[in-house]
Amino acid sequence: MISDKFRTGGIKGILCRLTIILLIHSAFSCTKNAGINANKSFIALSNVAYGTGTITLYLSGTPLGHPLGFGESSGMPGNPYDTSVSTVSLMSVMDGMDTLLNGYAAFQQNAYYSIFAYDSVVRGKVGLLTLQDFLVSPPVETNSCVRFLNFVPGAPTGFILTNADTTLIPTTLLVNVARNPLPGSSNYDFKTNIPSGTFEVFAYRDSARYSADSSNIRFVDSLTLDPLLSYNVCLQGFFDSASGTNKLTLKSIRLN
Repeated sequence: MISDKFRTGGIKGILCRLTIILLIHSAFSCTKNAGINANKSFIALSNVAYGTGTITLYLSGTPLGHPLGFGESSGMPGNPYDTSVSTVSLMSVMDGMDTLLNGYAAFQQNAYYSIFAYDSVVRGKVGLLTLQDFLVSPPVETNSCVRFLNFVPGAPTGFILTNADTTLIPTTLLVNVARNPLPGSSNYDFKTNIPSGTFEVFAYRDSARYSADSSNIRFVDSLTLDPLLSYNVCLQGFFDSASGTNKLTLKSIRLN
């Protein structure tokens, strides 16, 4: 009896029935896809933990992305994020079959996060620094958004950015990162006033004794920041190490 209500005859009737079927299928597909997309979080992982092998981050028993060696990050430039379910998860860091860290973490719906697995000499164990990424454009089109992080063990370490092009930056830019790492995400807010361009980056110890000719300054690497983009910029390695795995290194992670 139900099918009789749609029996209009000929090609017109067939087209009518096909249209109804497609509409029903589309409605169910949209509802299903909306539900899938509404329950996702986006997580970028970096391995800056000294003395570990290849690590994998597990959320409730499911591996997130690929295993990462020391100094490696997930994803690719402009999209370092792996997709996860937005829920409370048991988060584990594994080095092969060895569990380095266990704990619970909650990830918000449609939120983006940067997670750093680090090893502090003081604490003597692997820790996780989890930061939410608020990706906004800087107020000036010639600026970039930069979050500076220090994973160098020991005394406080800061960044010195220099650029010979005085039309971009008239003086040396100093960024002090007090410890490895400080608790609280407010210590790692994005700076939106960083001029775009290519810089030489130096690291210095103990900002209270900083001077241009001091022996506590080390050249690290060059750094290019593109306009209107966001970056995590990290120091890793040991301050006095000039070679090998633990060499003082600058790491730049483009987030968008």
